[in-house]
Amino acid sequence: TARPGARRGRRAGPTDRGLVVLLPTAAGVCPTRSMHPPLVERDHPECVAAITALKRCHAERSVAKFFGACNGAKAELDACLKKEFDAKRSRALAESRQRDDAFKQFLKAPNRGAGAPPPPPPPSSP
Repeated sequence: TARPGARRGRRAGPTDRGLVVLLPTAAGVCPTRSMHPPLVERDHPECVAAITALKRCHAERSVAKFFGACNGAKAELDACLKKEFDAKRSRALAESRQRDDAFKQFLKAPNRGAGAPPPPPPPSSP
């Protein structure tokens, strides 16, 4: 008997039943990112070793990479890219807070911000 939603001639898989299969990896179960940005060494100077290892693994194991032979190198690269992303995010947050503080100081200055009188109207032309 066919299950509702299953197409004829095809066995119902776990995704047909609304299930998601979680596979264990070296980085843990179900890493947060499955894809990575373009692997250019100059864009990721801290991850050059991990990028090189993954590229070497893909070159040496052209078929086995599809069966998980390079999962360890991929997990190492994901961890390195996550660390790099977190550092970039914390730098951006610090810069943003510094700009906010400078703007608040600007608003508190005399004759600036909310307490300043409105600018004079432009001269009327005849």
